Amino acid sequence: MTGLALRHVQYVPKQLEPGILYVSKEFAVAAHLCACGCGNKVSVQLGPAEWTLSERVGRATLRPSIGNWQLPCQSHYLITDGRIDWAPRWSEEQIAAGRRSEERRREAYFKTREPKRGLVGRLWDALLKLLGWARMTTTSPEVVLSPWKDGLVPMVHCPGCHGLYRDVHRPCPVCQRQMEPDAFPELNGRVGVPQYTLPGAAPYTIFVLLDLMRNEWERPLTATDGMSGRVSQRLVIVILFWTAFEVLMERFFEAAFADDPENKELRRTPNIGQRLDRVYRDRWGKTFWDDLADIGYPEVARHLQTVQHRRNAFIHGDAEAIDEALVTATVANLLDVQLAWIALFNKRCTGKQNKIPVWAFKPKP
Repeated sequence: MTGLALRHVQYVPKQLEPGILYVSKEFAVAAHLCACGCGNKVSVQLGPAEWTLSERVGRATLRPSIGNWQLPCQSHYLITDGRIDWAPRWSEEQIAAGRRSEERRREAYFKTREPKRGLVGRLWDALLKLLGWARMTTTSPEVVLSPWKDGLVPMVHCPGCHGLYRDVHRPCPVCQRQMEPDAFPELNGRVGVPQYTLPGAAPYTIFVLLDLMRNEWERPLTATDGMSGRVSQRLVIVILFWTAFEVLMERFFEAAFADDPENKELRRTPNIGQRLDRVYRDRWGKTFWDDLADIGYPEVARHLQTVQHRRNAFIHGDAEAIDEALVTATVANLLDVQLAWIALFNKRCTGKQNKIPVWAFKPKP
């Protein structure tokens, strides 16, 4: 591939065409298929602390360079006036240093955008962060697309239908309920809008597992003779990922069956595989995998089935079942898996008389 043609869209399509750079100004994102021809989707966030896009005579320039370090190809190139200019591949040390530099740049930028808060306000923010709660303000925060931050972490429950969504300044995507703090008159004649908090929807376990996965993914690899090249040094990422998925599906079924808490079929079928197939099909007429495909996530369904099969093989003695390619694919799909789960939760677990929050934990007898 030698170049990318610019195409402005409102929504980036699920299936991308080769040779096209899709740009959504509304959602500040640019996406294309990797220039090396491997077929993997590459998405970057646009913004002052992210990538910048400029146009000249209908041709796009993106800066900084595109480094696909999370993909098996690890391709590295610049997009200049629609042209692909290949750049040298980075070492593990350069990749780690680049990631640290990106994080510092983002943190510095967002700190300049934060309003000055007093000591009490700073202590309150620290407490909310510790508890995993979201502070609702009068302006929407800047968001960085990240599998570690942009999936379940910012989600809240709609007080009406119990749906999950992130932008509390917009109507709930399920029931269209608008959450707004009550305004009050101030002594100076102005109208004040208070800040208030909403509990984050994600269980604390998910925060822990995401953090563990991120630490493992970003640590430098070690030179060792103790592991075959066919066994990933970071295979624990896949184990942690499947653990997180089982936690989410446990919360999914608890919420979906909230109005039928004594459902015997659910209680006598604790196995995740049977729940995703037989229990799911008996309840909704299709398997979990088919339901994912129906809402636009067939790739997520295939990836989850692959992880389930390979993880089970590893647990039962096949040490080479989890290779580096599966680890890389797991991280590459991590955000889409979270978004797909949220979409399915909003489809199957909303509008119940009994509302069980995702973060709620009830020990099994």
